[in-house]
Amino acid sequence: MTIQLIEREVPHPAPGDQVFGGDAPSYARFRFFSAEGKSWIGAFAATGINNNTLARSFGSAGDVLVVAGGQGYVVNIPQQVLRFIAEDLPGEYLFDARSIPGRDLIVACSCTDLCAYSSQGEEWVSEDFSNSDGIGLGEVSEREISGWHWQPGHGWFGFTLLVDSFRLILGGLLDSGDWAYPDPGIVHPLPVLPQDSVLPGAAE
Repeated sequence: MTIQLIEREVPHPAPGDQVFGGDAPSYARFRFFSAEGKSWIGAFAATGINNNTLARSFGSAGDVLVVAGGQGYVVNIPQQVLRFIAEDLPGEYLFDARSIPGRDLIVACSCTDLCAYSSQGEEWVSEDFSNSDGIGLGEVSEREISGWHWQPGHGWFGFTLLVDSFRLILGGLLDSGDWAYPDPGIVHPLPVLPQDSVLPGAAE
């Protein structure tokens, strides 16, 4: 399956587009190619609250997480149907996503939360990053995904999410003085903090 971003932001869908999300000030247009070589175009309402637009395939049934202006949609490409719209936060404020190999699962992030979606809906939302103000996603495997999160006044800290249990393992300080995301190559291996450790800046 191949995904092509045609236009990041247009005021109206084009004739023949399949529209997702209803009326909106702008739409993101993607062309989806099936394994058989057939294609169709979807226009997704950019009703989220940031400017991020992307698409990531996941699972083995042809499902894709589309983000249009921060708003998340999960669509099935062979059937040309909407599975669901990611609701509320963080579903309307998504920044990035990584598919989990061999799983009907994709992990996404806003600037303050992690979340996981399957083809059936939302599976999990983090409750550990309430003091974070920036999240980056790094390396991924069948069992875990690594990344980094910003703690205001302290710097970038690593984390690992174990996807079987959705357990977050918090890592050490990566960079105390750089507002840019650290290089993903420095995220692994992470020093593991005790399970009852408190994130810097969190209420004790």
